Amino acid sequence: MGFGLLDMIRNDLYGKYMGIDCRFWEIGDHYMLQTDYDEKLVANGFKNYNDKELKDKIYKEVILNDIKSAFVVRTFCKYIGGIYAVENIYEDNVLLYPSTETHSQLGLHPYDERRALTSYDEFNKYAEEIWEERKPIEGFEFEVESIFYIKKCECPNNIIEWYVRKPLNLKKGSELWFVYDDETEEFKSIVRANENREIIFEQICFTNIL
Repeated sequence: MGFGLLDMIRNDLYGKYMGIDCRFWEIGDHYMLQTDYDEKLVANGFKNYNDKELKDKIYKEVILNDIKSAFVVRTFCKYIGGIYAVENIYEDNVLLYPSTETHSQLGLHPYDERRALTSYDEFNKYAEEIWEERKPIEGFEFEVESIFYIKKCECPNNIIEWYVRKPLNLKKGSELWFVYDDETEEFKSIVRANENREIIFEQICFTNIL
C-alpha cells in the first residue's frame, strides 16, 4: 500500500509542540507526545521506541505548558455521493461510518450499526472530499482552524444521484447500483454493474466489522 491521501488521516487527540502536531495522551500529571521519526526532534529530546512495530515513531514526555495548542480530530469524507466518518485503515481496507443523512438515503434501519468497507486504492481514487473537524480540549488553547481540507473537490458532484428507494435487488444511480437483500430488502452494498445488471466490481459493502 503506497503513500496516498489516507496516510494523512487522523482520529485522535493532537497537541502542537515545536511547530508540529503530535498525537498525545495524559500520564499522571504529564503528557506523552508521539509523532513520526525525525532526526531534528530526536536531537531535541524525543526518544525512539524499543518496539519494532513503532520503529517509525518517536515520543517525548512533557508538561501541560509545553503544549501550545491542543484539539480533538475526526476525519470525514464525501465518497460516491455520501458523507462518512473515516474510522479506520487496516491492511488494504478503509472502514467508513455513514452520516445520519447518508444512513437515511441508503435506506438503512436507524439502529443499523454496520460500517462501510472499501479498498484503499478505490478510496484514494474516488473520494471527492476529505476533511478534518477539530474541536477544542478543555484546559488547552485552541489555535487551529475548525475545518481543514485534506482533499477538496472543485467540480460539481456528478458521481452519484440518490433515488427514492424501491424494493428492487439492484437500483441504478448514475453508473452505480445499490444492492438489497431479496428477502429482507436490507441494504448490502454499492456496486458497478453493466446494463444487464451483472456486477463488475463491488465499490463499497456494509459489514459488521467494528
